[in-house]
Amino acid sequence: MAKQQMNIKIKKGEQFPVTIQRIGINGEGVGYFQKQVVFVPGALPGEEVIVEATDIHPTYAEAKIKRIRKRSPNRIKPPCPLYDQCGGCQLQHLSYEAQLEAKRDIVIQRSAAMPGASMSTSLTSARRSAWTTRGITETKASFKLE
Repeated sequence: MAKQQMNIKIKKGEQFPVTIQRIGINGEGVGYFQKQVVFVPGALPGEEVIVEATDIHPTYAEAKIKRIRKRSPNRIKPPCPLYDQCGGCQLQHLSYEAQLEAKRDIVIQRSAAMPGASMSTSLTSARRSAWTTRGITETKASFKLE
C-alpha cells in the first residue's frame, strides 16, 4: 500500500497554535495543526505554543516557538549555560525523570513499526547526577516476534 501524500496547507512564515503531544525521535516536540504533523524543537508534551512555520515538507511542517502559552510542569532551566547555542543536548530543558519516560516511549514507538514484534521496556538510571556525561544507564527491553 502506497503512502498518501498529504496536501500541506500550512505556509512558511505562518504563525499558529499547537498543542504538543509527544517527543519525537530527535528530541523535538510533535504536535498537529489542522490534522498536519508539526515538529517543534524545544517544545514539550502538554505545552500549548504559538509557532512559526520554518520549513514545509510534503507530509509535515517544521516550526519554531514564538511564545509558550501553557508551560509543561516538566520544563526546567537547562543546567548548561551554552544549551541555547550548542545544540548538542536536545532535552536539557526537560526534567530528568520526564527524559527517561520520553526515551522509553520513543523505543516503544519504534518497536511498534516492526511487524510481528511486541515489546516491553524499563529504563532505570544508576547515575550519580543527571547531567554528567558517560553516566551509567540501564535499559531492559524484550522483544517477542509473533
